[in-house]
Amino acid sequence: AQAVLRERLASVHSNVPLSPRSRLPDPHSSRGHACVDMGDPELSEAHPAVDLSPRCRRILREAGDLEAAVLLLDVMLGNGAHPDPARELAEAIVRAREKAEETGGYLSTVVSIVGTDLDPQGLPSQRKKLERAGAIIAPSNASASELAAMIVRSGQRAR
Repeated sequence: AQAVLRERLASVHSNVPLSPRSRLPDPHSSRGHACVDMGDPELSEAHPAVDLSPRCRRILREAGDLEAAVLLLDVMLGNGAHPDPARELAEAIVRAREKAEETGGYLSTVVSIVGTDLDPQGLPSQRKKLERAGAIIAPSNASASELAAMIVRSGQRAR
């Protein structure tokens, strides 16, 4: 995601940056365009594909930032991953959108799902839950990143 976003946006900060000068000073707080790896041990104890609670809290915190235009999320399916990640993420997405709207903002959400129809979570049902929450589902991480960059650059709100 960072590589795609860096090509399209002025700068992208991260807790796991592609270059040292792009490091977020505080991984608990976004700055500018930010890609946050929630798998960083400083941010969560369990892998974010298993324990979604730190991720959901971060989604809600970002929704309070009036400059936030888009959430770019990846969802991992498969054995060992959360049994129903879309359920928890959809709830956080809906609450984040409501929070942004309460303060006069709007928050788009773009998601790429890494999984297949054969995964125990069921790709079609996961996709449907996220779409019902208002997320735009992209076919790959790269296309999700491209769409997120377009939303940011255009200043538009994708629905």
